[in-house]
Amino acid sequence: MDSSVHHQHHHHHHQHYHHHQQPPQFGGPFGQDYPGQQYGPQSGAPPGYGQDPNMNYNPNYGMQYNSGYQPPAQAPPAGYGMGGNNFGNDMMMNFGMQYGSKVLQKTQANFSRYLFWLQGLHYYFTVNNSYVKNKLKLLMFPLRHKYRRREVDAGHRFETPGMAPTTNYNYLTAVDDINAPDMYIPLMAFITYILLVGFITGIGGVNFSPEVLIATGSSSMVLTLTEMLLLRLGFSVLSVPRPVYSLDLLCFISYKFFHVSVILLTRIALLRWMYVCFWVMFAAFHGYFLLHTLKLYWQGSGSQQHMLFLYFVAGVQFPIFFYLQHV
Repeated sequence: MDSSVHHQHHHHHHQHYHHHQQPPQFGGPFGQDYPGQQYGPQSGAPPGYGQDPNMNYNPNYGMQYNSGYQPPAQAPPAGYGMGGNNFGNDMMMNFGMQYGSKVLQKTQANFSRYLFWLQGLHYYFTVNNSYVKNKLKLLMFPLRHKYRRREVDAGHRFETPGMAPTTNYNYLTAVDDINAPDMYIPLMAFITYILLVGFITGIGGVNFSPEVLIATGSSSMVLTLTEMLLLRLGFSVLSVPRPVYSLDLLCFISYKFFHVSVILLTRIALLRWMYVCFWVMFAAFHGYFLLHTLKLYWQGSGSQQHMLFLYFVAGVQFPIFFYLQHV
């Protein structure tokens, strides 16, 4: 009996020892021993340690627990949050407004320039039926016409056309002055010429294609612009006393397409020898028209050097007419 009582007392004492001295709980991974770093429930661990990780956790707890320090509320830096976005948007808006203002000013300047061109072109298309009839009669029979200097428009209804010097272009329009240049007749004659070349190509047995019209129009335009530039260069070298306008020269030399169109019609309707006579005659007529029209830039009293230049311009019309018929 004493033995059993002694055994129970020993067992009770062993349980009491384990109850008061539980093994330390360490926070290290895999149960490693870190002396002096017990984070058990009795060691003053922060509240919430070891609880459900999904619960709210205060990252500033250590600062609050140790010293009662409260971090001050700091203003967000520029560019962060809504305030920064507004600042960036304002900068972009100001930049966009400045850029748009520059583009608008440039567009207005270009539009004014194009409007200036359109006003100049409007001068060359101011025609009526009476002028067209009389001008075609002049081109058909240029030997009978009395070439005079162009009349001045006292009302200044038209400003300087494009490709012109800064002086005012104050001449009467073609409606009031038959000696004035126009673009209506040259443009209509140019289109007629291209269509006639296509028609002659088609009836001649050659396989017709739209490329024929494109090639004919392109080569004719290049030839005419080259002739205009050479004329302008000649006038610059010879120092013409009156202002020379490139669009005027373009109109004068483009009347050739009326003559060439008539020649192509005779090529279709008449015998070959008659057709050859017609193209020689109309080439001479166009040269005569250019000579007497351009001579007026020297006020009708050009020197021998000026007249040689004009005779050269008139003579060049023969090979030009020959080329335009055999494109």
